[in-house]
Amino acid sequence: FYFYLILKVFLEIIPSIFAKNELFLKHNEALPRIEPYNLPVFILLFISCALVIYIYLRYYKKSLQVFSSVVSYGVFQQIQRDGYSFFRSFSISLFLIYVICSAIFFTDLSIYSGWFKNIPAEMITLVSVLAIGILVLAKGILSNLFGIIIKEKNATEDSFFQYTFSLYTGGLVMLVICLLIHYSNFSSMYLFPLGLGLLGFLFMFRMIKIVVFGHLQYGFSIFHLVLYLCAVEVIPLAVFIKVIVRS
Repeated sequence: FYFYLILKVFLEIIPSIFAKNELFLKHNEALPRIEPYNLPVFILLFISCALVIYIYLRYYKKSLQVFSSVVSYGVFQQIQRDGYSFFRSFSISLFLIYVICSAIFFTDLSIYSGWFKNIPAEMITLVSVLAIGILVLAKGILSNLFGIIIKEKNATEDSFFQYTFSLYTGGLVMLVICLLIHYSNFSSMYLFPLGLGLLGFLFMFRMIKIVVFGHLQYGFSIFHLVLYLCAVEVIPLAVFIKVIVRS
């Protein structure tokens, strides 16, 4: 009886396994895509991943120091004593990762939110890359000028280095988020808030570090530090967000 039952089930399965129409559907049809394949984004993310591998292989210890400095001020001072420079290949690689991934994330977010409906995505990415790069370099120049004016060059260099280290960490966060957005099944409805939340956390953590260590290390008034951060960091960011949302 059992042998007959197994043979019956086996004979019923064989035709469905070897049916030509099912083999054709399983092996010859292309997988459906929700969005068309984006070659420029793939190239940019490939470059970013290649830069990450380059940094990992050549600057493994230094990269750990940089990311530890986001939390530890002592590690940050050690990097400065070792002669850290913004124009070294290590720093430029991390800077490029941040610029590329932030531009892609902003492009995806703008398309998802419907901010720039009549502008091609490639144009948004290109303008974002240029704008972000120029803003970071301009902030470095303004920090040096501000340090010369108030005669506190070390303090302004500390502030700018903390800014760049926070950007580098945010760039790696954005790289992971962008890879998940384009090459995973996770919903963008959750990935965009996650990315913005992590960037907001890094931003607030840097603000707290500047206030605490600026007061303890250099004796700046907390009131003046808060005014500085509002004028240089918070208000421009709030105006930018307001303009984007209204557009």
